[in-house]
Amino acid sequence: MRSTSTPRKNRRINLISLIAVALLVVAPLYLLAVTVAIRSNLFDFDKGALDAKDTKALWAFIGSGIAAAVTLTGLLVTANHNRQAERRLGLDTAVKGIALTHREDGSYAQKAVLAGALSTLVHLYHPVIAMRMLSATWREDAADTASAIWIIDEVLEDGTPESQIEAARLFYQHADQLCYASAGQYEFPAILEKKWPAKLPWDARLALLTGLPKFLTSKPKQWWTDGHHWICPLLEAVIKDDNDKSLKAFAHDMLERLLSDVEPSDAAHRLGNKKRTFSEMKKTIDDYTPKAGDRFTDAETQGLLARVQDWMEGKTL
Repeated sequence: MRSTSTPRKNRRINLISLIAVALLVVAPLYLLAVTVAIRSNLFDFDKGALDAKDTKALWAFIGSGIAAAVTLTGLLVTANHNRQAERRLGLDTAVKGIALTHREDGSYAQKAVLAGALSTLVHLYHPVIAMRMLSATWREDAADTASAIWIIDEVLEDGTPESQIEAARLFYQHADQLCYASAGQYEFPAILEKKWPAKLPWDARLALLTGLPKFLTSKPKQWWTDGHHWICPLLEAVIKDDNDKSLKAFAHDMLERLLSDVEPSDAAHRLGNKKRTFSEMKKTIDDYTPKAGDRFTDAETQGLLARVQDWMEGKTL
């Protein structure tokens, strides 16, 4: 696990700079020294004692080697110093960011200030700290939903694996709180409107997927002014793009329930720039049949699918 206190891009730039200087400075020095030594026949051991010319060539070779060694040592010392400085700066930034989340009396700052502080932590490569702070503040209603989902989306896009798991679990925990009172108004991670993030850690993908039924069924079907089928292409993408059989099976079973009230047709919904018709999605369901051992058997995930079934039948949840 990479440290979240050091900016990853800066570390990458430092490494590239070190390699570039080694190639442009150190390597030419060694090449020059070897060239001088060869052209002066320094390595001709049959000549006997060294004459003045050979001695000068030897000293030139030694001097070039020392210069190269000093240059490389200086680069390593400088790079190490820069890393230490970045760590100290990262810690200072994190402490200042955390300080912004509280007032002097210990209460949480205004939601706008809090959102800005958490966003700053994310953009300065402290996603784990941001997620821990968001977890506490959101639980106590000190963070607004729109900012929370934006921060979660940023971490899902470019966080460390650990922070991505925490972000996905936060989505799951609050999935039934993302819809507003006004019909059709909700917050949702932008990444899930573009694609299924199949490269996220398994725990993160599980939390995102099982959060979908909580999110969708938090309001009755008629609340969704554009219909509830907009989420179906995302579930189909899980079936097509994910490599985990249990996640694919869960997505299949949920999608099958959601499409039970429509006939195959050319009516379509989008996921990113891809348009998927009801006919295509129903074919995906028919073509993929999960095996019995693929499905989750725990009460929680089975309960989520049962909730979707009851919701589709119009039962009070």
